[in-house]
Amino acid sequence: MLNKSKPLKYYRHIFFDLDNTLWDNRANMKETFSEIIQELNLTQILEYLDAFVTRFEENNDLYWIAYRKGQINKELLRQKRFSDTLEYFGIHNDSIVRQMADLYIQRVSRKSNLFPGVHETLTYLKEKYRLYIITNGFVEIQTNKIESSDLSEYFSRIFMAEATGFQKPDKRFFHYALSSVNAKKSESIMVGDDADADMQGAKDAGIDQVFFNPLGKIHNINTTYEIKAIEELRNIL
Repeated sequence: MLNKSKPLKYYRHIFFDLDNTLWDNRANMKETFSEIIQELNLTQILEYLDAFVTRFEENNDLYWIAYRKGQINKELLRQKRFSDTLEYFGIHNDSIVRQMADLYIQRVSRKSNLFPGVHETLTYLKEKYRLYIITNGFVEIQTNKIESSDLSEYFSRIFMAEATGFQKPDKRFFHYALSSVNAKKSESIMVGDDADADMQGAKDAGIDQVFFNPLGKIHNINTTYEIKAIEELRNIL
């Protein structure tokens, strides 16, 4: 739902999340897992590919939350999301866990599936605003995603948690990004899919928000705007 109660003309800087906002996580995960599962001859999983991806997404989200809170390290995050998912499907094999984790890291970031309308919308916005990415992902992985998807041309700066030392929703990450590009809070807006990391984080930092919510997830955060498709940004900006 669009909230048009505020004037739109003062925005000059747009900060985008990457994963699940521009870069289509599920489409890229599914493509990658389809390849890996066949290569590892895990035929008992292949017919349940959608369920496997869903379970992995759930585990991945849980371990990312723990990582953001400093409860686990990078290596544990990368391994446990696979071991837990495979165990759910009856596979208890450390060797397969390691192989799948390694192959996934090598390949998924080279996939290029974006949400519909991303290139067209960014082309439109670039003519009017300064665009940036602010992401919690790891530097090497996120760099590969951006390059493989031909996104780099649109963005003036890319801020990555691993490089800055801050994780969304920590407002210091947003303040760091703002100060780095000399952007005023009142002239900035954050576009993202995560109600906590993106929306609450931006709100705590004093930045307006656009919640990208294509599945209509229930949430209790009063965001500045909410959209179901990236193209809807043209109605706001």
